[in-house]
Amino acid sequence: MDGDKFEKNYSYNVRHMFGQEGKRNDYKPWNCQKVIGQQAPGQGEFHGCPFKTFGDDNIRSLLSGYGLSSSDMKIVMDKKKENLYQVACLRLYELSHKNSVADNVGNHPNAYFNSSLLYKKEIDKKNAKKVVGPPATGGAAVAEPAAGVVADEPSNVTMAAENSGEK
Repeated sequence: MDGDKFEKNYSYNVRHMFGQEGKRNDYKPWNCQKVIGQQAPGQGEFHGCPFKTFGDDNIRSLLSGYGLSSSDMKIVMDKKKENLYQVACLRLYELSHKNSVADNVGNHPNAYFNSSLLYKKEIDKKNAKKVVGPPATGGAAVAEPAAGVVADEPSNVTMAAENSGEK
């Protein structure tokens, strides 16, 4: 689709939806209960709760993309078959985000996203604090840091590189 066609057919609606056109009302996104209660998407439409609208094969494919084991998939699929779509969503979150807080997940689609984002930030933060290992092959020899020195603290590696004239 070229830019002119997008401008003509969609741009106004997008700006209106975000309160930049028309009556300048910023529309709130629907919660899970409202999304689940809506009519299923028609041909060429892509919205709604996947646990309600997807068939079993599509849900299994989605779950395997999250890396769930077959026993974990069964837990989620059982909730879907019981028409407990919000619980299925919560179980998916819990099984794919180990040791995470599922704040409001299963009640609002944005909550799943926000909790996932916080989870990823925590994982990244933990990975940044891993112990610095010995230097890779090649380059100047640098003294190995003492046990327990982490990457986000001033370390022996940094000081040794500065003292050797390399940066």
